[in-house]
Amino acid sequence: MKASFAVLALALSLPLVAAGQSAPVAVGARIRVTAPASGLEKHVMTVTDVRGDSIVVDAGGSSHTLWLSDLTALEVSSGTRTHAARGAGFGLVVGIMAGAVIGLATYEECVPQGIMGCFMDSPEIQAMGGALVGGAAGAVIGAVVGSRQRTDRWSSVALPVRAVIAPTRSGGVSVMLSRAF
Repeated sequence: MKASFAVLALALSLPLVAAGQSAPVAVGARIRVTAPASGLEKHVMTVTDVRGDSIVVDAGGSSHTLWLSDLTALEVSSGTRTHAARGAGFGLVVGIMAGAVIGLATYEECVPQGIMGCFMDSPEIQAMGGALVGGAAGAVIGAVVGSRQRTDRWSSVALPVRAVIAPTRSGGVSVMLSRAF
């Protein structure tokens, strides 16, 4: 009798799927699955059909059925994002370094012409000016390049578990667990 209560308590503590709950993936969604039994590690596919205990996917022009019981991870694409900020930061750093080197390499000593003709003339100031111009140009170029690079944003999907508790002919209790939408 104690074993029956333990099994019942375990079954009730698992997340259960309500009968009217909608599937967390829809037909046409881009998904990323991990299913070691099928040799899939973060494999990207498109859903073509959702069934109770499986999903049918298009993987490079061919259709495959994936059983939910074989999946260890399921993610759905929630859109794409660009890398403009990362590109701008990288371009800024590279532009500052390149501009400083170019500014220092192109320095020519000033010949005074007038009252303040050579007022802020030194190799250091020319290197700083090159760094400012190079950094600004690098940030703009990096942002443009980064905005053209797009990657998917992935949202994890909790794989639902169904539990069925039924009496056995011998007077015990059987528990069946399965994954299904």
